Amino acid sequence: MNLANDPKLWEVLGAILILVFAAPFVFLIYLAIRVCSCASKEAAQSGKYVAAIDDPTFGDLRLFPDCGWECEVLFSPIGERITVCIDAPRSGPTASQRLLFKQIEQRWGDIFPEISRAIADYVGQNWTFHLCSIEISAGDGLYNWTGQFTANLEDVDDMGYFVDLVNWRVAGISSAD
Repeated sequence: MNLANDPKLWEVLGAILILVFAAPFVFLIYLAIRVCSCASKEAAQSGKYVAAIDDPTFGDLRLFPDCGWECEVLFSPIGERITVCIDAPRSGPTASQRLLFKQIEQRWGDIFPEISRAIADYVGQNWTFHLCSIEISAGDGLYNWTGQFTANLEDVDDMGYFVDLVNWRVAGISSAD
């Protein structure tokens, strides 16, 4: 049998040639993805942001890789600065996210007592809770957001609690201790 006319031989040789010539390109693509991924993680861990905008509602917003937009604002109902995290596209927060934040401020007096009672029931203690951040999720429609609260106690470390709200009602609580 003549090997030059054997179709199996040519299939094997063709596969080897494809691997030999394609492997470097595949490896370069793999390296590019790894470098970008590592740079993105490194930027997030080092506190480096990838974009910044001056937003009419939130002020100086910074976009962190894999974390979303973040800023510090004066939350008028408590008269203190809090962190606000916003899950929004690279172009910045949507009009509905800005409106939601304004409504949270306006309705704070009505919703905070329910939040405080829900956390107290969750921990089984009647502590005083303090808002330290708000996270506004992506999407329009329901009024979905999360508040992070702390209970400053003398005998224990600062206890943290996340309260999820949907349509102005407490939908869930988790702790960060």
